Amino acid sequence: MEIFPDYIEGLKDIETASHLIVLYWLHLAKRDVLRTKTPFGPELRGVFACRSPSRPNPIAFCAAKLLSRERNRLLVQGVEAVEGTPLLDLKPYSSELDSFTGIKIGWFNKTKEE
Repeated sequence: MEIFPDYIEGLKDIETASHLIVLYWLHLAKRDVLRTKTPFGPELRGVFACRSPSRPNPIAFCAAKLLSRERNRLLVQGVEAVEGTPLLDLKPYSSELDSFTGIKIGWFNKTKEE
């Protein structure tokens, strides 16, 4: 990922994080879709109940592994984006602060059990 040079000071100490929360804008996604199929079955799901990239406000979130930093460029693993996808924000990921146990998505859990 390439960070605008104006923001390079904001990258100070980022290389001390092993993983980053990456927020980015899915600029090629359809914005008029409210129901969609997922890879987990033929049923239509509301876009707010799944992780479809097509949605009214296509903000994507992922936790990515930071492999290296060279000035304003970050080499990461785990971001599903195309060349030119606008980056919205970065934050260090913390398994102590950002993860929860016992989390579920009802329809997804049922699909896995079947």
